[in-house]
Amino acid sequence: MSIYLLIIFFSLIMEMTILFILVLPLPFSIRRLFFSLFERATKSMQVRTISSIFGLLVSFLFYDSRKRSMVHVLTYQDDVSGQNVTPIHALASRAYHQRNMYLSGFILYFGVCIATVMTILGKLVKVHDDMHMRELGNIEYIAKSRIDDLIKLKHEKEQNLRDLKLQVAKLKTASTSFS
Repeated sequence: MSIYLLIIFFSLIMEMTILFILVLPLPFSIRRLFFSLFERATKSMQVRTISSIFGLLVSFLFYDSRKRSMVHVLTYQDDVSGQNVTPIHALASRAYHQRNMYLSGFILYFGVCIATVMTILGKLVKVHDDMHMRELGNIEYIAKSRIDDLIKLKHEKEQNLRDLKLQVAKLKTASTSFS
């Protein structure tokens, strides 16, 4: 029984740690890494099968513990005669099942929270990548338009140089004809 509780408690601690790390304000490259690892893991059929079986077992534990923790308790204050008081071992069993219900409920809850945070993180990664590509596209557009402007400027300068040479040649011929 202790191995079973150790596995349950370890999985709860692991889920809490994962969720804590996901909501930390980390650099975007690390967030993208977490999302890519999660996406790769969810595409694996083995991981999906293991997580589904684990979720199903924890759900069964939650349901069974909830059902067993619904024991009606009579205390000394409820029963004046003191003859129908719930025995101590029934109270201990109820506390044990309530603890299991809380542990399994939090495991299920954190599983849903992690999936939700990963969905939000996936949308953030997609929006960030789209914005980055749009910026790259704008940079390429700006670079292309500047190259086009430079080519136009070069052609204008060459044309101006030809016009100046032509004017100089005409001035020389005009100056020689006046002299």
